[in-house]
Amino acid sequence: MDICFDVRPNVLRIARKLAGAAALALGAPGQTAFDLEVALGEALSNAYIHAYGERPRGQIRMHFAFEGTRLTVTIVDNGRGLRRQPQIPSTIPLSNARGRGLYLMSHLMDDVKVIHPFRGRRGTAIRMKKQLVKEKIGNQV
Repeated sequence: MDICFDVRPNVLRIARKLAGAAALALGAPGQTAFDLEVALGEALSNAYIHAYGERPRGQIRMHFAFEGTRLTVTIVDNGRGLRRQPQIPSTIPLSNARGRGLYLMSHLMDDVKVIHPFRGRRGTAIRMKKQLVKEKIGNQV
């Protein structure tokens, strides 16, 4: 499933809420859906700030791939390029340092990858994976 939308703060909020509702519809617990919403909020905010300079003048595409009970969501912007490949911090950055959003995403999701530039072009993608529901083994959950 693909969703393409304009970069505007109110639309970004709708996009992350839509993802949380989709997770709930697929049987995810409330906390898992909330974690997904927060991580997506961080990724979408990064695109708004870093790719488009906080100006609503571009678009973001979210691609959802469902593999059983696992969700992979990829957020792609076509904004200005970054100076270097962002690294996901392993510890929480100092209050005045960048990277807190990436750190938070990496702790709320099962896997986070930053792809820059995306497909050899302008823009950045963030690919995140989350197990929505615990898989059943026999009769156990």
